[in-house]
Amino acid sequence: MSNISLCVGNYAKNPYFLERTNVAVSSVEELCYVLKENAFLIDSRIVNRKLADWIFEECALLELGKSLYSLINTGGSVSAFVGCILDYVHYLEKEQVKDIELLLKENSNLSEIEKRKARADYAIKNHKYLLAIREYEELGTIIGDNDSALLGRVYHNAGVAYAMLFLYEEAEKYFQKAYERLKNEESYLQYLAAVRMQKSQSEYISFIADRQEAFGVSMKLEKEVTQITNQWNAAKNKILIDDMRKMKAGGNNSAYYQKMDEIVMELKEEYRESVVEY
Repeated sequence: MSNISLCVGNYAKNPYFLERTNVAVSSVEELCYVLKENAFLIDSRIVNRKLADWIFEECALLELGKSLYSLINTGGSVSAFVGCILDYVHYLEKEQVKDIELLLKENSNLSEIEKRKARADYAIKNHKYLLAIREYEELGTIIGDNDSALLGRVYHNAGVAYAMLFLYEEAEKYFQKAYERLKNEESYLQYLAAVRMQKSQSEYISFIADRQEAFGVSMKLEKEVTQITNQWNAAKNKILIDDMRKMKAGGNNSAYYQKMDEIVMELKEEYRESVVEY
């Protein structure tokens, strides 16, 4: 019962349509959900009297409506306007609200290209990898050779998105292109990691042996792999898998397949959330 949240205001008879997200909402909680999920799409157009009127009249949230009118009249920022709504409704944890406000503040001082990169970065943080990849690839075409450093960062993060989807061949290509522009160790390390994930141990050793510049970075990579392996061995999922192996080895097939079904359903749900488009 500790997860129950009380709704505030009325359920609107006339939904409010948010043009940037192409979504209609009928309650202030639905509005908060859309603001959270699409924070990287929000711009100055969210600060408008029509939305304040809808909250005041349709949702009957008079106090919140008055606060929003005041922000509009005094030229309040996007982050202040959205933060005011989120704070009042208590739909999110305080840290989540702060993160969204910070994102909006940072976006306000960015160029359009930088805003699009920030949106893609935000998509990765929220496990929307396909959305991020599409944005990064479009940015790569737009930026071209005009800003090599920015293009390198775009390529690096595209590599991260592909790696999170276990598409290591594509990740390798993007990390390599990132390193060619940035000449930084992090991109090169991730490039080697993507190569390592595709090759057998002997193939990877041969790959490193042919590249003298890779030796030092590869040693750092192996240290990180060892740390991750140790963390995995102590992790809940590792223990769960070991328990399932014991179930199967002991002939307890019913419990084994029941637990397997539960895990598959969880993975399916995570995947659906990761590929949802706005």
